[in-house]
Amino acid sequence: MAKLTVLSIMLATVFIDINSANAASFNCRYAKSPTEVAICQDDDLQALDERMAKDYFTLGPLLPRAERARLKRTQSSFIIRRNACGYNSDCINAAYEARIAKICSIADDNDLDCDEFGD
Repeated sequence: MAKLTVLSIMLATVFIDINSANAASFNCRYAKSPTEVAICQDDDLQALDERMAKDYFTLGPLLPRAERARLKRTQSSFIIRRNACGYNSDCINAAYEARIAKICSIADDNDLDCDEFGD
């Protein structure tokens, strides 16, 4: 009976670890860059990553083709800027805040409101 209890605890721990191993835009299990590691270790940065990814992936399909291409181009620039931050959480935070503002600006340019994309 004790072995079953230990096994149950181990499985529960693995399940919890699997569920908490993801930021919204990448899998923390495979985080290699200093920036990704920093995001995976910081709940606030993970929340910003989740918000940015939600806004990005919700907005894309709502845009005309040219605007969708603009959104994608600016995403690539954001990732380069974000990754240049290394482990600096203030820099990463600022990069996410700027990216979310840019996504919302693109939404606004297309008569959409990113505040309505839901939580």
